[in-house]
Amino acid sequence: VHAAPQEWALIVRECIRRGVMREIPFEEIHRHRGEPVLNGAFGVLKKGKVNAAGGRVLRLIMNLIPSNSLQRMIGGDVAELAGPMAWLPMHLGPDERATFFGDDLVCSFYLFALPPSWLPLMAFSMPVCRGCLDGSSSREPVYVACAVVAMGWLSAVGLMQHAVRRNCLQARPFGAQLPADREVTRGSFFPRQSDPLPRPATEHPKLFYGELSVGPREFWSVYLDDLTFASVVRALCWGHGETRSELQEAFRVTLKSWNIPWSSDKAIE
Repeated sequence: VHAAPQEWALIVRECIRRGVMREIPFEEIHRHRGEPVLNGAFGVLKKGKVNAAGGRVLRLIMNLIPSNSLQRMIGGDVAELAGPMAWLPMHLGPDERATFFGDDLVCSFYLFALPPSWLPLMAFSMPVCRGCLDGSSSREPVYVACAVVAMGWLSAVGLMQHAVRRNCLQARPFGAQLPADREVTRGSFFPRQSDPLPRPATEHPKLFYGELSVGPREFWSVYLDDLTFASVVRALCWGHGETRSELQEAFRVTLKSWNIPWSSDKAIE
């Protein structure tokens, strides 16, 4: 662990409060060839970020190499990662324009909890004293373990992609219920582009070149903690229709219901 003992104690206490770490008895830590599997941690500078006192802000990284070496990676939805190249097949007609929207989750690699059965593989090498956690005078050493899908874990990417996609696809009220046939993923055909999203019959139809239409064509994709939404409308209605994404709004409703934060600074609206 690359931290002074007193600093590590402060980090551990805050991480326990936030549910990022949990206590684990030393005898429950997983052993390999008779030796306990103990992991490390370190910080990486976040450029341009300072705290209230003007000090540097670091991103916490779990160094889980010892644990990773004993595991097989859980692939999750890693095959569905959709980077910028996945959007290349998208095409616009001569009378169409596209608007892009986006959201970025905050501290995404520390949002999703792991079952307690993972704790024995996630313990850290530096214990803290009991008194540092409860304010007592106890010097009893306490070991803690990572309790979340954390940056530095072998399976973090696949599980993070799965968790965010599940929030997008799951039926309401537990998820955003985004249309699966409009998702842009890696290694698959681009979604059908000819049809707009269906709208409720109560909504006012829009007039496109003298014809009634049920709304813009919308698409979405997930890249870990980054969400991209695209809305395609006829040029005739550019500036006269809605300048928002219904898919983005549905996703944000789900985030609020699960108390998942997103960055207002990085949002594209």
